[in-house]
Amino acid sequence: MRAATRFGLLLSLPVSLIAQNATPAVDLKALADSVAPTGTTLERTRTLVHWVNDNFTWSYTDYVKRTPQEIVARRAGNCAELASVLRAFLDASGTRSRWIREINVQPQPTPRRQNDAAAMVTQRGLSYSVFGLQHNDHVWLEVWDDATKSWFPADPAYGVVGLNEWLPARLAMENRPKPRVAAVEPIAADMLVPFVVVAGEKRSGPFDDDRTDLYLIDGFNNLYSGRLTALPSWSKWVEAVHSLSPHARAAFDGKENLHSYNDEIAKLKTTYDDLSREASAKGIRISSIASATSAALSRSTPEREGISSAAILRFVAAADSAIDGMNSVMIVRHGRVVAEGWWSPYEASTPHVMYSLSKSFTSTAVGFAIAEGKFTLDDQVLRFFPEEAPASPSDNLRAMRVRDLLRMATGHQTEPSILVPADSSMRDASWVRRFFAHPVAFKPGTHFLYNSPATYMLSAIVQKTTGQTVRDYLTPRLFEPLGIARPTWTTSPEGISAGAYGLNVRTEDIAKLGLLYLHHGVWNGKQLLPAGWADTATARQTANGSSPSSDWDQGYGFQFWRSRHGYRGDGAFGQYMLVLPEQDAVVAITSGVRDMQSVMTLVWDMLLPAMQASPFADDAVSLGALHDRLAHLSVHTPRGRTTSPLAAAVSRQRYDMAENDRGVRSVSLDLTPRAPALVVRTASGEQRTPLALGTWLRSDSGYTNGIERMLAVPTPAPVALSGAWTTDSVFTVKLVAPETPFYSLLEFRFSGVKGERLTVASEYNVSFGGPQPVVLMGARSPR
Repeated sequence: MRAATRFGLLLSLPVSLIAQNATPAVDLKALADSVAPTGTTLERTRTLVHWVNDNFTWSYTDYVKRTPQEIVARRAGNCAELASVLRAFLDASGTRSRWIREINVQPQPTPRRQNDAAAMVTQRGLSYSVFGLQHNDHVWLEVWDDATKSWFPADPAYGVVGLNEWLPARLAMENRPKPRVAAVEPIAADMLVPFVVVAGEKRSGPFDDDRTDLYLIDGFNNLYSGRLTALPSWSKWVEAVHSLSPHARAAFDGKENLHSYNDEIAKLKTTYDDLSREASAKGIRISSIASATSAALSRSTPEREGISSAAILRFVAAADSAIDGMNSVMIVRHGRVVAEGWWSPYEASTPHVMYSLSKSFTSTAVGFAIAEGKFTLDDQVLRFFPEEAPASPSDNLRAMRVRDLLRMATGHQTEPSILVPADSSMRDASWVRRFFAHPVAFKPGTHFLYNSPATYMLSAIVQKTTGQTVRDYLTPRLFEPLGIARPTWTTSPEGISAGAYGLNVRTEDIAKLGLLYLHHGVWNGKQLLPAGWADTATARQTANGSSPSSDWDQGYGFQFWRSRHGYRGDGAFGQYMLVLPEQDAVVAITSGVRDMQSVMTLVWDMLLPAMQASPFADDAVSLGALHDRLAHLSVHTPRGRTTSPLAAAVSRQRYDMAENDRGVRSVSLDLTPRAPALVVRTASGEQRTPLALGTWLRSDSGYTNGIERMLAVPTPAPVALSGAWTTDSVFTVKLVAPETPFYSLLEFRFSGVKGERLTVASEYNVSFGGPQPVVLMGARSPR
């Protein structure tokens, strides 16, 4: 085991206290406080787990009972002993934990594990049948987090803490993360996959809380974003786990001999292998898991939740054909996901730019802050930033309240320019000062104007009164309880979350926020949002029009739009959280469309009528067709051929481009079948971006054709390229930035006998405040 230099002194201290043949006198609380002095329960637990994992050898059992102090002095132990050290640390610091026992498949019998499993049962009793020739037990802990009122896993033998670490370490069918310590890897490799997980207050039982479904069914499926349910072997996996787990629990209690079920264990291993092959064939890869304190949303079939699979299939088909720029869709009914799909190269695990859907999250932060007494709805906005106020504020500015910011009724006639101030004298001013400098033409509360700077002011007020950005403030209150992992949020030059835009989360995270508001702020049976906030924020707080056919004329709440059906949060180019209380449903959509109404209209016309009060009879044929369609969605690639009579002549040729505002000096298309790519040279160097012919090839970074200049686009931006010869002399590249709603079409038009001249025309599906269509001219570089 590698040395841990950071804690070397701490490790040597207990040993120095050990007299020969004496019980080690280790102050476990002092040691735990030294290793992990600060942090949340999750953070301190992770630090302690990593310390144990880094500094102790994971050894096989010798059946000797040792105290935690003795294990610390020995600096080695089996899984149960390492867990007992962690539990002692947690007990000493007043953190509640409980024992977890699992049994996992070990398909390769090894004498290291046990030479004679049957003999152990004969000598020591039936409870020792949890050790076998093709299975073994494993011990770890669950830790209680008061902040989220939930348990999370902590396994010091593996060095993993939280569901987002445990699931890929124990259940991933590919790319399983290696243990933190290399010496543990061979042991971990023996433990293929668990088939029972139970919890109890004592190490020897009783284990009265069965966690099998949480980890091995729901957790396993969520690891792959709910897509395992569509695989033929999934039902066999569920059946195999449910068949074995009662006998495994009985073996823990010494009531059954688990060795009698060797055939069933072998079949479970085969089913796991079948799942792996089927997932690989479908391109299903491990995804980013939700936070350690909350599992992903439950899954169900459409029929069970009162929607027909055939109706959803028609909706998906219509969206795929009629709307250019669909990125993802997730439909939630009665609290369960019934359908979900991502248009490749978009993926379930990939965060997406939310744009103004960020506003609904900022509103949520305001609700928490008001409930905690940080400020009130009727506080004047100027009072929070007296140092930024104009020398002589107008009466209307003085009258502006927090409530007016929330309901977009600040009194402005035009939106304040805070990103690029119209007044050059404000160039060096903060965004808050720029906001206050803008004229307030109307009495606040009397005039609706959609106003993103107003939302920024809400973010600034939250930060001023709590000392945290909106993102950090929401992390323990919203993101962690909902299992929204690693959200990012663009900030102003002053380090304040942009509030109105700039949040990046996944499609399922949108659905979770919608479900939280649909349930009036209750999450997993507990009131997470302040009581009454969800209803107040989503109610009509101001009028904004009178057209009954427009979803933008139904009124506005506190950073939520009222819709013709229910209410919503939405963002530029079609980022949608549609909440439908009458149907007990949420529809989450990401897209890159110019006509945002077209997306909602499709939902209103095709999905709403399909939602019935009672379940439908199972429809295996339609459900199978729906799953197949959802699994094969793709952003449309350029239509054409993979080659052309000009292909050989122009491939890998460098074309020098005339001076242009895009900064492109030369371009080249490598069209060799082995590794086609787009090569672009700018002042900063040459960039080679792989592309696929007729499908998508994704890269973590690459040439974006200016998409990175769009508002709030992450840098570096992942890209995916697909190309085709759309005519004999035109090669078209479609470039998607799959964390954004944007794609760009680049048309390489060759002219001359052998394609000596090149014109590159590009355009974008949607755009604001960013690059405009451009045409570049060039000629083949002499060699």
